[in-house]
This record gives sequence, structure tokens and C-alpha cells, in this order.
Amino acid sequence: MCESRASASTTLSIIYDLPTIPSIDHPILQDVNRFLDLLVNYANPGNYLVEFFTWMKYIPSTLAKWKRDAEEGHRFYSDQFMAMFSEVEQRIVTSYSPVSPPAIHLIAISSQNQGDERPSFAGALIRERQRNHLNDWEAAWLAATM
Repeated sequence: MCESRASASTTLSIIYDLPTIPSIDHPILQDVNRFLDLLVNYANPGNYLVEFFTWMKYIPSTLAKWKRDAEEGHRFYSDQFMAMFSEVEQRIVTSYSPVSPPAIHLIAISSQNQGDERPSFAGALIRERQRNHLNDWEAAWLAATM
């Protein structure tokens, strides 16, 4: 388990410039592990009949639990990923503005040095917006799926 925490902590540090995560029981690691479990489950061929009967994708969510679960998961993780991405963006804005606005902490872990933006994958996506042609939602999901 220590290796799992260390690799997740390193990955989150590279992507979001987060400090070391002290425990495997930390909420952000639990969310990451839940997302990975869902991703593996959804990507496993044959887990859902809709893969074979494609007309099922037109069934309303109220009648299809698999569709409801997928939509709820998408909303939940989109919010999580946008919060983590916005935290990096806030650090970048704070580091470049002459008067620092109040810190907004959107996730359980945040950098201890507000206004001290350091290199990260999400930071590179934010700084290179024009070149990448990605909106915030796309960039947040790109960063999260790394």
C-alpha cells in the first residue's frame, strides 16, 4: 500500500503540484482509486449490454440504472477535476497578480505556498491555452486522465 500511496502522490504532484499525501486513507486518494475502479469497470469489454445492443443508449436515464450511474459519476468527477484544475489556475493567477486575492481552496489538499506557482502539467495546460485549443473542462479532464 505504501507504493500505491507514493506513486499516486508523485503523480498528483506532477499533474497538479500537490504536496506529498501523508496517508493512503486521504480523501483525494480514495477519490482517485474510486475513479480508477470505475474506469476499469466501464472499459472492460462486455460489462454492459449497451455495447452489444447499441439502441439501448436511447433508453431514458430514469429506466436505465447503468446510464444514471454513468451520468452521476461523470458529474461528480467533472466537478472534482474542475476543482483541482481551478486550484492550479488560482495559484497561477495569484503568482502573477500584484495584489493577491483571497485564496480559494477547492480541494482537500492544496499547495502551502499560495502565489508560488511551480511547474505542473495542469499549469502548462493553463499557460498554453491558446496553443492547445482546449477549454477548461477539456483541459481538466486531460490532466485528470494522465
